[in-house]
Amino acid sequence: MSVTPDTPAVTVPATAIPAPRVATHDLPPATPPTAVDLCVCGHERDAHKHYRPGTDCGACGNTCRAFHARSGRTTGRSARHAARLTARLFRRS
Repeated sequence: MSVTPDTPAVTVPATAIPAPRVATHDLPPATPPTAVDLCVCGHERDAHKHYRPGTDCGACGNTCRAFHARSGRTTGRSARHAARLTARLFRRS
């Protein structure tokens, strides 16, 4: 059994030294993604739909300038709508 390799050992000289990486503190700060559709209050419209249904902002609550409470609760419109539909059902029977 031979211990010599089948191919001769060839040394390849280094062609170039890689450049050092740029430090992260030298890079400009990343720009935040811009909100496409903003509410009157300045939050994204998805905050109204995602956090809480109604006309108040899900991010800042009833302190939002877009909050218009007619009945004092956020579900006023849907409660009135349900009452109207229920009344129509009872009138038919």
